[in-house]
Amino acid sequence: MLKKTFQKELDKLALLNVKYKEQLEKVEDAIKKEFGNYPCEIDNDYFIDTYCVGSGNMTVKKLNETMIK
Repeated sequence: MLKKTFQKELDKLALLNVKYKEQLEKVEDAIKKEFGNYPCEIDNDYFIDTYCVGSGNMTVKKLNETMIK
């Protein structure tokens, strides 16, 4: 891959990273408002593993189940 082409890919990745972090913050703030805690405050491993260190998706039902202490 040419340097110029690869730089474009790195730049795209940086922009996506910013968008991801903005969206994660928006979702975590909504969770805090709804449940009174951020997922990390109650060690919600399912949410953390899915959205912070892994990949995948979860349903609202699963979020409700995992946010209840």
